Amino acid sequence: MKLRDDHVPLILFSGGLDSTYLLLDAVLHFRRVDVLKVSLVGQDAKSIREKQACDEILRMLDEDRIAKEKDDPEHPHGYVRRTYNPFAPGTMQTMSHRILLQPVIWMWAAMSSIDIRLEHKEVWIGYVKGDDMIGSLPYLRAAWENLVAACYVDNDGKSYPELMFPLRGMGKLKLIRDIAPKYLSAISWCESMEEGNDCGLCSSCRRMMDACLSMREFYPHAWETSPLKSRYDKMYRALAATLSINDDQPKDITNDDLAQMVSTHRSPAG
Repeated sequence: MKLRDDHVPLILFSGGLDSTYLLLDAVLHFRRVDVLKVSLVGQDAKSIREKQACDEILRMLDEDRIAKEKDDPEHPHGYVRRTYNPFAPGTMQTMSHRILLQPVIWMWAAMSSIDIRLEHKEVWIGYVKGDDMIGSLPYLRAAWENLVAACYVDNDGKSYPELMFPLRGMGKLKLIRDIAPKYLSAISWCESMEEGNDCGLCSSCRRMMDACLSMREFYPHAWETSPLKSRYDKMYRALAATLSINDDQPKDITNDDLAQMVSTHRSPAG
């Protein structure tokens, strides 16, 4: 398959599940892909872990590209150019602050990194079904269009880059089923990491636990060998400790059980 070279997508890359899937898919179709890493918080455990995940995933992508071009020159991987933007607005104290500010920071960082001469016609963000911001994507796109119209007064006849959400119709189960195990081992997702461990209670951990439980149910053989299995066990133990559950061993629970556990913990009577 011939790789596309008509333009270069700029992917906002966090080292998480969604943006990793987006990047892995892009290098199979484009001659070159540019990635932009935005640090949202600074030097806390989450930001450090995200940076480590990004470095490891990009390193593996480089190795895959070199090996594939050597063994199968007719079907190469696209080249990934790293574009790190250490934008740190200071510590965001609550999860709601991060959820609200994240897309704004991403858009401004992307705007500062866009190079129309390099054919950045599209900026990709990896939101999937169930994400906190999924219902706000039309508003984000409208805000982006206003932003680029204001910033690019004279763009030499070039079209403005379009903000794209290629994964908006997908769920996390498809992503964890399709991503190669070595990349799953490297991804980062927890919003409230302590001592480098996933907390099991934040919204990102909850969504990953939901996806893991679905994978266990629908793809049991793949689940038994998935690197996410051990991370799910650790998240469950962390969640059990937070909720003061006596039995800290991973139970044969369902998504509904998990939701009820967290709901009870967050209720006034919990």
